[in-house]
Amino acid sequence: MTNPQIPKFICFVGVDGSGKTYHLEQLKATLELQERRVHTTWLRMNYMLTKPVLLFCRLTGLTARVPVDDTVISVHHFYKAPGIAKAVQVLHTIDTYIAFVIKVLIPMKLQNKTVLCDRFVYDVLIDFIVESRDDTLYQSRIARWLQVLVPKNSIVFLLKTDKAEILKRRPDVTRYDHDFETRYIHYSELDTRYPQLVVIDNNLNQDIAVKLVLRRVIEILK
Repeated sequence: MTNPQIPKFICFVGVDGSGKTYHLEQLKATLELQERRVHTTWLRMNYMLTKPVLLFCRLTGLTARVPVDDTVISVHHFYKAPGIAKAVQVLHTIDTYIAFVIKVLIPMKLQNKTVLCDRFVYDVLIDFIVESRDDTLYQSRIARWLQVLVPKNSIVFLLKTDKAEILKRRPDVTRYDHDFETRYIHYSELDTRYPQLVVIDNNLNQDIAVKLVLRRVIEILK
């Protein structure tokens, strides 16, 4: 039976390897058993207007293309050019607004679906900070613009997992993210900056952590 009180937007944020996708899939299965209409999405690298600037960065060496296994990853060094960093941040924020309308608002408002999101504005902001090496962005206008996108009555879970546990589950994570150590620190402190985030200790057995997520959803709605 459908539970009308389930919020229309539930999101999982956290460093790579913290368990976001697993929790999203488990919650999706649970909600579908309750006959909810569910839409899942990923809202991090929303490159549209940003693409020409990113191409310029590749041509000028501000973005390095690094082969890893059978793929190639991009490593941004925007801190070397503050003007370019600011352009990327502004354009990517606009792109995130566009993506939010397409990926979240339309399914949520027009299709009456519950949207489950893997990554969100907090992940975008941490990307900006890591790529520009500028912690002051937490207090910036960009950060405030991104916060506007958080829907009312939504739930954003911050998954926290010890570094050793992440490396055990995903031993390749540091090869795919050259800034993993810095990113890990920012995610570890994120709830002190945004206390509205619901912290989930994902060092537990994953099934126990999933039950904790469901319990927290129910508790928050009481």
